[in-house]
Amino acid sequence: MEQGLGRLCELHDIALDLETNVRTSWALILVPNIACIAGVFALSFGIGVSVLTNNVAALVALANGVRPIASLEAARRRMLELQLRSSGFTDSDDGSIWHPGPQDEDEARLVGAA
Repeated sequence: MEQGLGRLCELHDIALDLETNVRTSWALILVPNIACIAGVFALSFGIGVSVLTNNVAALVALANGVRPIASLEAARRRMLELQLRSSGFTDSDDGSIWHPGPQDEDEARLVGAA
């Protein structure tokens, strides 16, 4: 933890994003299930439709809960790529990440032997 309160605003933004995500997940679960309950009385839905609706709603809510993790991973990858580019560890032609080739490994062995 840091000594100051410099990152308190960032923490507040994270908390607001989490609250929004939780509310969205609740809505993604409640709305289909309420529609299913109404369908049982109005449209004679059976148990199969109820189970299917409940499971689909739970999977969609799960995907909504995992979405911030996926976007965080994408942001981490972008930051890593930017750091590699600024350090010169990318190929100038296509921007791909530099990997040591056979000549680089041979040079490393020659330098280690000297």
